[in-house]
Amino acid sequence: MQVVLMRMNLMAGGVLAIFALLVLFGCTIPNIGSFVIGENFTAKAGNLYYNSAEELGVYVLGITDSRCPQGVECIWAGELGVNLVIAAKDFNQALNLGMTTKPTTIVSPYSINLISVNPDTNEAVIRIDPTIAPIVGGDKDTHGCIPSAGYSWCETKQKCLRVWEENCADTNAGLANPASTNCIDHNGTLNIMDTNEGQVGMCTLPGGKVCEEWALLRGDCNANICGACPQYTPPAPGFCPNGDIVAGAVNECGCIAPPTCAPIACTLDAKACPDGSYVGRVAPDCNFEPCP
Repeated sequence: MQVVLMRMNLMAGGVLAIFALLVLFGCTIPNIGSFVIGENFTAKAGNLYYNSAEELGVYVLGITDSRCPQGVECIWAGELGVNLVIAAKDFNQALNLGMTTKPTTIVSPYSINLISVNPDTNEAVIRIDPTIAPIVGGDKDTHGCIPSAGYSWCETKQKCLRVWEENCADTNAGLANPASTNCIDHNGTLNIMDTNEGQVGMCTLPGGKVCEEWALLRGDCNANICGACPQYTPPAPGFCPNGDIVAGAVNECGCIAPPTCAPIACTLDAKACPDGSYVGRVAPDCNFEPCP
């Protein structure tokens, strides 16, 4: 008990919430591993994984395998998946992820991604990404100007301004916008868009990728350059075997993924018959084939 308490004292927030649930249901205290936000990690059923910087805990309840058995004709092929609990200081949520129907889900401010599942080793590869992007222009100088957005202090006019938009008596007139010049240097095409916050320069790069010009200058768009969101046709009747359609998640570019079907949880993959033989399930409703 002292060892368990020492391990708990090293952690805070979500991991304690998971420990409380395990104790409440009489579960054994699991092995504890760690993970890094934004990197794949291998999670084994029954183990707990913790990120100390985020005070975020992930407990793997189990690996699921609803695939159609060999030699059985099924309406739904089934899938591999994982059941887990993710918890932090201000939330605690159980999740069911499937490689086909729901490989990604959003638990703000995180995106939980199922990369692969190995039922033989009872393990899954998971990656947890942040969904809240860094604030553009979040820096300010001593005058309250935002350099990353192109603003500098004009002593003569006693205000923040962009020197290529408005001349300041103590600066050289006609300076080029460095972000716009950088877009052109990348063989991009610059378009000025009107937003609620004012005008924003959007740079369209070769290949159709679009990035805000100042974010491109800072190098923030190397990994997450967003283009136009794809359009999907609404699902037709009968799209899902059990009728439950799950709306697609919103990614970091604000685009909505295609809808998926809610996973069907079946407790058994085969049923014993009176003559000693076994029959498999016939999807999608967890029903079994008739015994011979």
